[in-house]
Amino acid sequence: MCINFLTANCFSLRSVLLDPFGGTGSIPFLASDRLQPGLALSSDLFPHPIKVARSAKRAAGAHLHHTEKSSASYELMQADAGALPVRTGSVDVIVSDIPFGKRSQDGATIKALLPKFVAEAERVLRPGAGRMVILCSARSPFQKLLFQSSNLHMEKAVTVSMGGIDDVRLFLVKRKKEATK
Repeated sequence: MCINFLTANCFSLRSVLLDPFGGTGSIPFLASDRLQPGLALSSDLFPHPIKVARSAKRAAGAHLHHTEKSSASYELMQADAGALPVRTGSVDVIVSDIPFGKRSQDGATIKALLPKFVAEAERVLRPGAGRMVILCSARSPFQKLLFQSSNLHMEKAVTVSMGGIDDVRLFLVKRKKEATK
């Protein structure tokens, strides 16, 4: 769902794409295969999903559809979404399915992490051009945090039904040109 929304709204070749809540890396993996960014990064706080993603990457390596014209790369890293090891202003697109607090972590942990993630997104997204496509619970404080941010602008918010879960929102967000305090 995020990949389709991304394709329709903001993606271009040679972009740097990041999923800071990557889990087993499915979003950057699909993006690297289908959209061929310059670099697709997947990070997760926990080592087990990264280990699973590395195994899947090795197993699927020969099946990726990269062409000779594409220099797409897919990388995995263990990192906190609130403290990413990424240069300031270096990411073109953040695309993620933020944990809902049901299967991984709890709602209170996610709620505490989101302000740090939004601040980190402001830092790593390319000013004036960086975008985010975020899928999260409609009850998440994410939308409120966007309204409080002086550097991020919500361009679209769509309510979607996902596998019987009806309280899901998909957000398209743009990084403003000038950093403000």
